[in-house]
Amino acid sequence: MERNLFRGGALPWLIVVCLTTGAGMADAQTLPAPWATRDIGSPALAGTASVASGTYTVTGAGADIWGTSDQFRFVYQPLQGDVDVIARVASLQQQDVWSKAGVMIRADLTAGSPHAFMLVSAARDYGFQHRAAAGGSTGHTAGPVGSAPGWVRMVRRGSQFTAYYATDGGTWTTVGSQSITMGSTVYVGLAVTSHNPSATSTATFTNVAVSSAGTLPAPWTNRDVGSPALAGKAGVSNGVFSVTGAGADIWGTSDQFHYVYQPIQGDAEIVARVASFSAPDGWSKAGLMIRAALTGSSQNVLIAATQSEGWMFTRRLSAGAETISNKPRQPGTVPGWIRLVREGSLFSGYYSSDGSSWLLLGSETIAMPTTVYVGLAVTSHNTGSTATATYSNVTIRQPSGGGNQAPTVSISSPASGATYTAPASITIAAAASDSDGTVSRVDFYRGSTLIGSDTGSPFSVTWSSVPAGSYSLTAVATDNGGATATSAAVAITVGTSTSTSTALPAPWTNRDVGSPALAGRASVSNGVFSVTGAGADIWGTSDQFHYVYQPFQGDAEIVARVASFSAPDGWSKAGLMIRAALTGSSQNVLVAATRSEGWMYTRRITSGDITYSNKPRLPGAAPGWLRLVRQGNLFSGYYSSDGSSWTLMGSDTIVMPTTVYVGLAVTSHNTGTTATSTYSNVTVRQPSGGNQAPTVSISSPVNGTIYSAPASITIAAAASDSDGTVSRVDFYQGSTLIGSDTSSPFSVTWSSVPAGSYSLTAVATDNGGATARSAAVLISVGSSTVPATTLAFTPSADHATKVTSYSVALRRATDSVTATPVATRDLGKPSVVNNEIRVDISTLVNPLPSGAYYAVVTAIGSGGSASSTPSASFTK
Repeated sequence: MERNLFRGGALPWLIVVCLTTGAGMADAQTLPAPWATRDIGSPALAGTASVASGTYTVTGAGADIWGTSDQFRFVYQPLQGDVDVIARVASLQQQDVWSKAGVMIRADLTAGSPHAFMLVSAARDYGFQHRAAAGGSTGHTAGPVGSAPGWVRMVRRGSQFTAYYATDGGTWTTVGSQSITMGSTVYVGLAVTSHNPSATSTATFTNVAVSSAGTLPAPWTNRDVGSPALAGKAGVSNGVFSVTGAGADIWGTSDQFHYVYQPIQGDAEIVARVASFSAPDGWSKAGLMIRAALTGSSQNVLIAATQSEGWMFTRRLSAGAETISNKPRQPGTVPGWIRLVREGSLFSGYYSSDGSSWLLLGSETIAMPTTVYVGLAVTSHNTGSTATATYSNVTIRQPSGGGNQAPTVSISSPASGATYTAPASITIAAAASDSDGTVSRVDFYRGSTLIGSDTGSPFSVTWSSVPAGSYSLTAVATDNGGATATSAAVAITVGTSTSTSTALPAPWTNRDVGSPALAGRASVSNGVFSVTGAGADIWGTSDQFHYVYQPFQGDAEIVARVASFSAPDGWSKAGLMIRAALTGSSQNVLVAATRSEGWMYTRRITSGDITYSNKPRLPGAAPGWLRLVRQGNLFSGYYSSDGSSWTLMGSDTIVMPTTVYVGLAVTSHNTGTTATSTYSNVTVRQPSGGNQAPTVSISSPVNGTIYSAPASITIAAAASDSDGTVSRVDFYQGSTLIGSDTSSPFSVTWSSVPAGSYSLTAVATDNGGATARSAAVLISVGSSTVPATTLAFTPSADHATKVTSYSVALRRATDSVTATPVATRDLGKPSVVNNEIRVDISTLVNPLPSGAYYAVVTAIGSGGSASSTPSASFTK
């Protein structure tokens, strides 16, 4: 028997099988109700799913979620009506650059079902996928570049499905929206596909929250906050709300509970009678809450009944801070009345036995946003069980009597519809008053961006150097009690100056590409180009920007210094481009400065395809030098701080016509305003012999090698450079750097490697800064060393109750799971030790001829049978 299964050649070998299905229960998993899980579209390899401490681990295979039919693993629950599902994709194992994980709303559980899917890919980008009709094609809307971890969200409102992305789970950016006809009941949950039929990808999800409008009347909605292990629910009948929630608590620095709420602006008062409360713990809570945000760690104020510890008033003064409570608490249990009041920054909680005579339990001054979330909260204080409360006489209103009244404010100048010429200087004035106090400050905003503030009447600010664009202006007044009010919006327009672009010297010309809402312009003076452009972006499947360009045949090189860049958005871009055509969806390569997100290299490989970007981007902003080179079908983008020493940002092979359009591009990433960049030292020429990328491959270990944990693994690579030297080789496990070597032979030692499956790659960098990545090598590290020819597997979840015996089948590595086994054996029902079963199968293995094999274990019981996925292959 060959000894290449374990590093060192002297250790025995081990077959590790994860048996993840229960006997007679083909998709039984450790998921709490109402969650269920199954494979969609019959992937060749079965998926798995489990949850522990609020983290969902989902393993799925399958060709893809794409085209007219899908293959993936789905963790789901059926829900009716409008739906909102949120999750943080904490990690995603890459089997393909398009391995995907995300949140999905699906019409049914067939492979060709209509669906809406907000995803993160392993090495491409975030995206919104949608299939509008059963068996129809799948559409894709590209989101931001990035990989896990990140937040994703899908919302259904009637037939409209909207996808969102966030970096923090609080500030959501819309990726796309699509009208899809689905039935009242849909399937909502977590989806994972490996985009590789012969391998599985594992993703972990945290902060999973699913809410359904159900039978709640508008403007009420509901959701879990803080990702309890068990999902909550809510309904209302004859004016009585029933709320069921789980979760560790509403306490400490972060909360877990179910929330029925509505957004309220300004002062608010909520009153309700807690009519009943069925709960598993003395510290289970049901009450009224005002909350700054729907994240677990948000500021909040709560007045609540506990199951047996009295009525309490709690508050978290700042996000992530500890929660504090009134002491002593008011004795008693439900039924009882509670009332929570916001007056500016003052929050007060009351208790009453009859709804008439009120006892103040506590008050606190807390700075919260104008818009807060007001409603009914239930937590079980027990992660494995739920609590249910009913609320009657629920009322939300402006505080009744004695409270601070909000001020009034309106913009008196400019008038709505006013127009200006860029660059404009605009004085914005507001009239503000307060009926029961004084106005302490007026803040003036353009959209959500603060322009300035004034603390004395008459209130005004001057907004200088305003570029061309359309703007929405508002004023927010704050009174001496902390109450605020926002004016109606005033819309203004700033147009371009009457003088148009200076004529560009031949062969340069300029135009807008992709029809931005605002026209761009360009000029040149003393060799310095000034380019102004608007547009949604140079991204996705189609671009909007202003382009200064010249047609160029064959190989080309353009070099320029981005001398300055004035832009409205962090993702505004100014850079150098080579483009196949002047349509918005054309193939192109761009190397560019962004306003605040670093230097980036992007490309659209085929017309109408999505755009890809280098990761990570180079930090920094203008000024800086850029260089873009075409050599045949090879396109390479470089950055330099001095125009002398160049860093390769990326290169791609793209088939473009002989004649292309080479030039300077500017997009504002904001359809309502423009960005302006200046370029110096602009040169377009035939390439002067660009640096060629090195080559690299992993020479050891070989694909499929198995080790015993904790393993010490030496990884070696062969690397060379045709026009220079290799200066460094970096070794990676997935996206995690293991180590680097700067001299040949290139190798690193990876120590104390735990059990698991790993994807190894090597990245070589040459003396000119060009890089190349090797093909991936897949290895497995098994659990601790055991006697020779030992089969180890995790027992079925139903081992104690339903399993009567296990069997093992061995197949050649080249055989499918449906092929006739080369050897089988009845294992009986062995004992379980530390949640693992181990059986010596040497008498089964030893007679086999030399070759590569894999094992499948089947659990057999009164309800039927279920089999594991194939184990890592072994060699005899």
